[in-house]
Amino acid sequence: MVVVFLDLLGVRARWHEGGRESAESAFGRLETLVGETLARLAPKSLRDGAIETDSAALVFGSSEEALSFIRDLFSEAFVTPRRARDERLWIRGTVSTIQSRGALRHAAGLSGHPKVRVFRLDGGLLDAIAVEKSGFKGMRIVVEEKLLTPGVRDHFSVPAGSRALVPFKSLTNSVYPRRIAQVYEDFLWMARSEEAEWRKLKRSMSDRLRWSAQDSEEFVQAASTQVVFNETVAIFRSLESPRKRRRASSAAQTRSAAPGRSRAGDPPESWNSPRRPRAGAARSRAACADRETLRSSTRPCP
Repeated sequence: MVVVFLDLLGVRARWHEGGRESAESAFGRLETLVGETLARLAPKSLRDGAIETDSAALVFGSSEEALSFIRDLFSEAFVTPRRARDERLWIRGTVSTIQSRGALRHAAGLSGHPKVRVFRLDGGLLDAIAVEKSGFKGMRIVVEEKLLTPGVRDHFSVPAGSRALVPFKSLTNSVYPRRIAQVYEDFLWMARSEEAEWRKLKRSMSDRLRWSAQDSEEFVQAASTQVVFNETVAIFRSLESPRKRRRASSAAQTRSAAPGRSRAGDPPESWNSPRRPRAGAARSRAACADRETLRSSTRPCP
């Protein structure tokens, strides 16, 4: 069994800035996302689920369906905002094993006080929550390695030229809390083989990073998500065919060697070159020097 746990980020800031109405709007949007994603995918292995304010947990019998669900939900939430004033959800997620086949949450009366109820969570769900709260940043999905069988890795592989990108990685430049570093991998949910969809996601990332600049808490989430996008781009490039890389390198060298051209971000060549006299000034000095030689000019040469 597999449990998907989702946590809505930035709720405290919503309370501070927009009050209860703003927070409840985000809660409602999370509910809608979960419902619409389930309706689109209609997973046959869905076993159980619960949504409570800013979090959701769903249990699946299939790793493939659990991962398809969370990837689809993240993508939809990410590209929905079109303008800076549109509501932006930032979600963090985990996908992990769960042993219990019972309810995710149990209620019982407090001993000696039957009017007071005690809610207890399933142990597997508590583990998923602990992983999500362990400290990694950004709109990321971490997956327990034991779920990533060769069949699962192959199922989600993304064609990249003549090779394939397997979107489960321990990323080089992203931070993993020590508690999960050796047993969880990132799911590169943004990786796409369709160029139009890939461009759409990258454009949304660029917009979100820009729009978040006025909010330090949101900017941290955006910047951490941008790192994962950049790592995905780097992996795609590393999988390009050697011939394609050689052509790209040759083209770049040709452009940099062309006269009057400079690489993007570099200063024009004339900025670093010795200053050359203008042609008119050079001719004037030459003529003046000739006149000095003939002693036919009384003005000094410039």
